[in-house]
Amino acid sequence: MNNPEENPTAIQRGENLDALNNRADDLYSTSYHFRGAARRVDRNMKWKNIKLTVFIAFVVIAVIAFIVLMALHPWKK
Repeated sequence: MNNPEENPTAIQRGENLDALNNRADDLYSTSYHFRGAARRVDRNMKWKNIKLTVFIAFVVIAVIAFIVLMALHPWKK
């Protein structure tokens, strides 16, 4: 029983380690692709947030300018 080829538990343990190693490699590959996709989504969401913030600021400034112009009546003297 000193020979590993004759020991079924050692063979099974080796197969389990190989399967575990393959699963770890698959997990690493999947996490690498997930990280890239998450980075792209993060960039896209930041740009959408910036665009929305600029749009809202523009609308607020336009409303304030409209209210000020209506209150001051610069076209009537």
